[in-house]
Amino acid sequence: MSAPIRATVEVPADVQFLGVINTCLEQVLQKQTAPVPPALGHDLQLALQETCVNVMVHAYDGMPAGTVTVAFELWPDQLSMVVTDGGRRFDPDLVAPPDLEGGQVHGYGLFLVRALLDDVAYVRDGDVNRWTLLKKLA
Repeated sequence: MSAPIRATVEVPADVQFLGVINTCLEQVLQKQTAPVPPALGHDLQLALQETCVNVMVHAYDGMPAGTVTVAFELWPDQLSMVVTDGGRRFDPDLVAPPDLEGGQVHGYGLFLVRALLDDVAYVRDGDVNRWTLLKKLA
């Protein structure tokens, strides 16, 4: 098996830079030998955006400006996206599932990310939050 395609992008933790992250994802997906269906590309973009927005809005809330780094690793059969930041510690187990019957304005992000991807893992390593997002492509 050939080596994976790797790319990394680091941006200020500001939602104005989501377009830079999206462009990097699009460029990585264009390197896939079999075309990625548009719906799958949309799902990947939405899951990555939700993760990054949560970091930008919540992890750094009330803290000095920081950065968000996304490391992409594309294999023929899967895509890994690792999102890291230096914001506050987070415990995904404390996030209640959204009320899908009653509706709500916020609180769908992590639910969507988990629904759109095959594996979502979070770890705190020292002062760094690390989200590993995995999607099988084949």
